[in-house]
Amino acid sequence: MTVSKAGQFWIEQNQYSAISDRTRKQYSDEFNRYIANGAISGLTLREANNIATLEQFLQGISDNNGNVAAKATRRVLSNLLNLAVRHGALPYSACRDLRQPKARADSLSSVRASRTKHDTDRAFSRDERALVVKVADRFSDDDALDVADLIAFLAGTGVRLSEALACTWWDDIDLKAKDADGKSAPTVHVRGTKTDKADRVIPLPEWLAKRLAKRAKKRWKSGLVFASPRLNDKTKPRDRRNMIRHIRTRLDEAGMDWATSHTFRRTVATWMDEAGAPLAEIANQLGHANVNVTATYLGRRQGSNRAAQIL
Repeated sequence: MTVSKAGQFWIEQNQYSAISDRTRKQYSDEFNRYIANGAISGLTLREANNIATLEQFLQGISDNNGNVAAKATRRVLSNLLNLAVRHGALPYSACRDLRQPKARADSLSSVRASRTKHDTDRAFSRDERALVVKVADRFSDDDALDVADLIAFLAGTGVRLSEALACTWWDDIDLKAKDADGKSAPTVHVRGTKTDKADRVIPLPEWLAKRLAKRAKKRWKSGLVFASPRLNDKTKPRDRRNMIRHIRTRLDEAGMDWATSHTFRRTVATWMDEAGAPLAEIANQLGHANVNVTATYLGRRQGSNRAAQIL
């Protein structure tokens, strides 16, 4: 079976797996974009299951589409080849021993990256985050109000942009919740779907709770928090691509051309880590199913020496 045909079989098998619909679609899109018509699509599984062949293929993806695309392609290839191993078509998956290539300095993706200057490993300082929120609040029309409130929500929760837009409902926000001592402890139930831990309840900082209360009085109190203001149906979210463009404009206006909408999420994780929050708590805040993902997300390469001291 060729890689192309095996990929179609794998996509069909995913219909019966436990992964979310969103992840299933993401895998399908990544396969169709990078592999279905790629250099290895016509090779048989045995021909493609070769370290040199796969590394050369992934290097091309990195050079032309970027390192993130190459990592996504490798993930899809790994799942595909693992399926072939389980069915006895291959003795092992070469993806286990691959070296993840990085885009060459003179590659197309590196040139694009140098133009955008985005730094996906950096978090906001407290002054930088405050400035972004302040700049977003300068505009008062309906669209700008939605963008400003969305930026504040991302900054105060660290949820994924898609979760803020499509998975956050007014019924799931409890601004009057109390903790065990009777103190105010507002929460939001984020009904995310990306992982089995994405459906979670997380705390809201007081400043964000007050902002949401103000939004409810000024806008609407039912349906999605960030529904489209132009539609009568408040179960329809704002368009994600349009909101990314709006956020991009506000970041540039604040002088944060290096940041992206995802920087708010990384900032929440980084600040919690710096404050000594355990990985499990950070993972719950972000909706990660595995704390190892959270550790990698934070750039941890080596933990503390506590285990050595104990042993």
